[in-house]
Amino acid sequence: MGPILRCRVEGDLAWLVLERPPRNELPDPVFAEPDELLACLHAPGVKGAVLTGAGRHFSAGADLAALRRQAADLSPDAFRQRLERGHEILTLLAEAPVPLVAAIRGACLGAGLELALACHFRIAARSALLGLPEVEQGLVPGFGAAVWLRELLPRGACVQTLLRGAIFGAEEALELGLIDAVVDGGELLPRVREHLAQLTAARSCEQIRAVLRAVAASRRLPCREALRLEADEFCRLAAAASRARPADA
Repeated sequence: MGPILRCRVEGDLAWLVLERPPRNELPDPVFAEPDELLACLHAPGVKGAVLTGAGRHFSAGADLAALRRQAADLSPDAFRQRLERGHEILTLLAEAPVPLVAAIRGACLGAGLELALACHFRIAARSALLGLPEVEQGLVPGFGAAVWLRELLPRGACVQTLLRGAIFGAEEALELGLIDAVVDGGELLPRVREHLAQLTAARSCEQIRAVLRAVAASRRLPCREALRLEADEFCRLAAAASRARPADA
């Protein structure tokens, strides 16, 4: 089965939609085509992006039966390589060049929650359910939960969330700090659009991308290198502004 993430551009938003209804489970760690995803996020004029699921659910997580079949058909090294390729796609989401919001409705479990946690923001419908139920099966999350949670929660809360394996309602997830807002179901996509518009409407595409490059660098580079990259972005935008508005204008 091929990638299930479909990408399209509408106006100044990139839409990334998990399309394997009804539960949008991931049958393969390689759930997206990297080149298609990058082309969509970097499309001219795009200022923000939305990750969501087709139909009633965001994603109920991995399709464990399909993954077991894949693991049986592949050597251990080959299966691990598939998982690492999936991690590379997650990194593309985490380092998206524009603000990326997960619009969550229905089930957002296991790998589905890990996809949402990789985004910059998470807004959920009031009826959404979130959690890492694979913990109850003697597993650990394999799609970056520890990495993403450590950026959101204190260390103790991160360990507690990973070990409990509980499924949270949206309100409890908000209290825990897993998501940023809870809205009525019919208001989910309008609220996501409003959130992105408030962030980006007054900003140029280049300014937005410069900010996101600096944020991504702060996550993956040593402090001095990240500071140098941020200074480079500042100087480049300042030079462009000077050319657009000469001093004697």
